[in-house]
Amino acid sequence: MSVILGYHTKDKIVIASDNRISDENGHKKSDVEKKIVLFNSQLCVATAGNRFGYLILESIYKQNNMQDFYMEDFANKITELYRNNRDNIFFKLPIHYIMGGKTKEGNHAMFAIDAIDGNLKPVPCVKILYPPDGLGSEVTNKIFDKNIIKHPEDFYIRTIHKISHKNKFVSHSGDVWIYNIENGDGEIKHFK
Repeated sequence: MSVILGYHTKDKIVIASDNRISDENGHKKSDVEKKIVLFNSQLCVATAGNRFGYLILESIYKQNNMQDFYMEDFANKITELYRNNRDNIFFKLPIHYIMGGKTKEGNHAMFAIDAIDGNLKPVPCVKILYPPDGLGSEVTNKIFDKNIIKHPEDFYIRTIHKISHKNKFVSHSGDVWIYNIENGDGEIKHFK
């Protein structure tokens, strides 16, 4: 498991991830993997914990018309997918999601969604960081909080960089989705 994080302020939502995937023994497999799916300019979801989570996101993306897809639509689709695959061992793997964007009513929100043993637990949040294996949330949250305060424009890059120096499961590079609440537009960018 590597790092995904999210931060929701009054004017933006930021969701970021590193790009590393490791095997079950902790050996680096790739530093160019995507962990964020941009469903449209107003909805983004990141995943960590198991590569199967990204395949779930891709499956939802490919099966739906993304133009009019909102947070409720994603929540309904992922709930249905987990419910219909209750007996599938892959859906019992621990996977974490961060969903951010716009609701059908025009509100903006961010949710942390934990999938544990096939059960989804969504929790609204304004700040969330899922730490990598071997590095506790006390350490990673301290890094996250410090960078939000000292470097509000690029806190996500600095946070992922600092964590990558402390943990072999995290790459220095990553992707970020920045959603501008005022104009309702978001885009993904890559960083090194």
